[in-house]
Amino acid sequence: MQNTKLSIVIVTYKTCQFLKNLIISLQEDCLNLDLNIDIIVVDNNSEDGTKEMLKEKFPDVILISNEHNYGPARAFNMGIRLAFENKSDFVILANSDIKVIEGTVSSMVNYLNSNPHVDGVCGSILNPDLTKQFQRTHIISFKKPDFSQAFQIEWIGNFFSMVRINCFEKIGLYDENYYFYNEDLDWIERAKKAKMTFMYIPTAPVIHYGGQGKKHNISAILIDFPRANIYYYRKFYNNLIWLFYIGILLEINYKILLIKIQKLKEKDHKELDAALDIYSKSLKLMGEEIKKPRPFIGTEPKL
Repeated sequence: MQNTKLSIVIVTYKTCQFLKNLIISLQEDCLNLDLNIDIIVVDNNSEDGTKEMLKEKFPDVILISNEHNYGPARAFNMGIRLAFENKSDFVILANSDIKVIEGTVSSMVNYLNSNPHVDGVCGSILNPDLTKQFQRTHIISFKKPDFSQAFQIEWIGNFFSMVRINCFEKIGLYDENYYFYNEDLDWIERAKKAKMTFMYIPTAPVIHYGGQGKKHNISAILIDFPRANIYYYRKFYNNLIWLFYIGILLEINYKILLIKIQKLKEKDHKELDAALDIYSKSLKLMGEEIKKPRPFIGTEPKL
C-alpha cells in the first residue's frame, strides 16, 4: 500500500450528522494504513450546519461548497477533478449516508494493487441491522448472485466504490444531463463498452442508511426522473426509444388516473394535488426531451 494516493469523494445534501459519522468511520478504518489520503466533501448547498461542522470537527477535510443543489453527477465530477489534480491513484465515490466497517478500505486498496487488470471494486451494502441490502450488480441480470464470494460485476455504482482514477481519463466523467438518477448507469454503460473490469469483493462491507439526502429533495428528483430515463434510453437504446416512451407515458397517466379517483373519495386534496403537480411537470419535461432532445456531444466532461 506504500505510496498509494487515495482520494475519498463524498457528495452530501442535508445529511450533516450522517456525514460526520461517515468521516469518523473512515478515519478509524484508515488510521493505521500506509496511505496518502485526501477526504473531499462536495456539499450541494445543505444549509444544515454541514460547512460549520466540517470546519470545526474535520479541518483537514477538503470542502467544495456549492451555491445550489446540482445533484450527484456534477458534484461527483467536481471531487473527481480535484482528486486527479492531486495525482491520486484511486478514488472512492461515496454517498454521505454510509458507515464504513473496519477493514473495508484496506481490502479495496489491496485488491486493486494485487490485481492490476481490475479497474474498480465495491463491497457488500448492508442495512443498519447488518442484514443484506438490495444491491444491483449488472445492467440486466436475472440470476441471484452469491455475495459470499468475489465475482465480476458491471454495476459498480457510487454508494461506496473504489476505482482507478485513470478510468475517468479513458471514458470521461459523469454526464451532467442527469440530475439525480442514472448518472452511474450511464457511466457503467460506457465502461462496459470500454471493456473495463469491476469486481465485487465480500471483504469490503459498508452500512447504508438509505435515501437520507434525497428525501429533502424528493419532488425535484421525481419530476426529472422520467426525463432522465428517456435521455438514457435515447442515448444507449435509441432503436427502442418509442417503446420506452410509451411505457413511461402509460405508467404516469395511470398514476394520475388513480390520484383523480382518490380525490373523489377524500376531502383533503393537498397531498394528492402535490402529487398531480409532480406528474404533470414530469410529463412536460419528458415531452420536451422527446421533441427537442439534449445533445450527447460534450455531455461527458473530460478530466
